[in-house]
Amino acid sequence: MRLFVGYGYNPRDQWIEELVFPLAETLGCQIVHGKATYGSSLAPETKSLLLGSDAMLGFLTRRDKAGEYWSTHRWVIEELASAFGQIPVVEVRESGVDPQSGMLEGIQRIQYCEEER
Repeated sequence: MRLFVGYGYNPRDQWIEELVFPLAETLGCQIVHGKATYGSSLAPETKSLLLGSDAMLGFLTRRDKAGEYWSTHRWVIEELASAFGQIPVVEVRESGVDPQSGMLEGIQRIQYCEEER
């Protein structure tokens, strides 16, 4: 099974590569992501990888403090929106991240708390 993983490509989210990738691979998943095209708009290559996958796991982790909530990674939001209705999607939302769901209301969500990792 090809599993597209959307996450922030930064030191704070390195745990996803270190913990989640090996776990998913142990379960028989082939991990794909858009890290190679990071920095530009949602590149056609990334969207092709995403929609060519069997499922998506999107991590909405903290980025910048924005009022009482934290913002998250725009790319991951766009990847989740692109996958919505096309392939099965699971969102992992870190506690404190802006709770607005928009059109993604009702998808499978896992609440993540860094202190309980």
